Amino acid sequence: MLINLLVLIVVFITAFLGGYLVSHRNKTFLSLDPTTDSVVHNVANWGGGISLLFIALLGGVVSLFLQNSIFIIIVLLIATVVATTIQFILFNHLKIK
Repeated sequence: MLINLLVLIVVFITAFLGGYLVSHRNKTFLSLDPTTDSVVHNVANWGGGISLLFIALLGGVVSLFLQNSIFIIIVLLIATVVATTIQFILFNHLKIK
């Protein structure tokens, strides 16, 4: 029961992050401009937004309905690694004034 709650929390977090990145792929966010920086644009569009939405869909639908512990662990691990990598890439492109 607790693992289902954790998967649900991760699904909501990844869906929110993915939706935020997809909705801000042509707008400035966190002093990052995806219209001028191609790395930030690619992260916001493909690397972050779409992949996080796919992980949220995969984690929410398949993990919660199949109840396979190994698959749930893999989805949680992939979501953690992808979200951390996206944050690291965006932090490296953050221009501190």
